[in-house]
Amino acid sequence: MVERFNGKIKDKVFKRYIFDNEDDLKEKLYTYLNDYNFKVKLRQLNYLTPAEYLKTRFGYSIQRIVI
Repeated sequence: MVERFNGKIKDKVFKRYIFDNEDDLKEKLYTYLNDYNFKVKLRQLNYLTPAEYLKTRFGYSIQRIVI
């Protein structure tokens, strides 16, 4: 599972952009991670976002990554 997610990050962030500096890399990576956790509905989670799933299943609340 971890290797698959690492592959998603590689394809969606590292292969799509040329980074000007470390801050640019962090900005694009954090944007992708926030979008994934709060916007992408996953079939494996009954079409909930990871944040929604954690909230409904376990009562956990996660926060967005802020730069």
